[in-house]
Amino acid sequence: MKFIRFRTILFAGSMLLMGAGCASVSVQPKVSRSVSPYAPRRIVVADFGYTGDSARVRVDREGPELRAFKRDLTTKMNGYLVKEMSRCGLPVEREINGKIPPGPPGWLVTGEFTRINQGSRALRIIVGAGTGGTKMDTRVKVERIGSGKLVCGFRTTGGSNADSGIITSYGPLTIATLGGALINVGGSSAHGVTEDARRTAKMIADYISQQLARRGAIPPDKAREPKILNGPVDPLGSLKN
Repeated sequence: MKFIRFRTILFAGSMLLMGAGCASVSVQPKVSRSVSPYAPRRIVVADFGYTGDSARVRVDREGPELRAFKRDLTTKMNGYLVKEMSRCGLPVEREINGKIPPGPPGWLVTGEFTRINQGSRALRIIVGAGTGGTKMDTRVKVERIGSGKLVCGFRTTGGSNADSGIITSYGPLTIATLGGALINVGGSSAHGVTEDARRTAKMIADYISQQLARRGAIPPDKAREPKILNGPVDPLGSLKN
């Protein structure tokens, strides 16, 4: 009976606690011979969409619940992105019903989710080390409003799959190690798609802030450093894949 209570307390506590963890998102820039050197006076953010391959969205929902999940995630991503982009120092707006609000010349940021994997929160908490991890990939383009001329294109990839779980961190549990397991592991392993969206929005804004600084739209000290994915840079054409 004591063992059952111990296990119940451990599981319940782990599910309730949340923490910062080691989730990570990286940017993969795309190269092109023709990009706009234009410095914008504002940023407009379009609603994030989804790739046409429905199999790339793997969550525990179907039908109306899946559609609601997608709408909710798009709303969250848009909100996170507007918040992060606003820190660059330029006015940031959102498209209204797919239309760009009238205003001064600027950049339009469009993007779509190309892969979402909800993973398993229980496995992240209990096992960790990549087991049950989430995954979120996006494809982003920045274009000049009016002409549609490309400014930059890039991908992001990442998720919450780098944390250790209770088993991999603590081994056999005792009363002495219970507190540490609950606080340090349960919290950091309980990430999900919402947290991935927040981190992804930050990386998108960080990369765009560098493009703004290079064109003199914002002071250099306003630019933030994104995490660039190691490896070869793909040609811009692969953004269509």
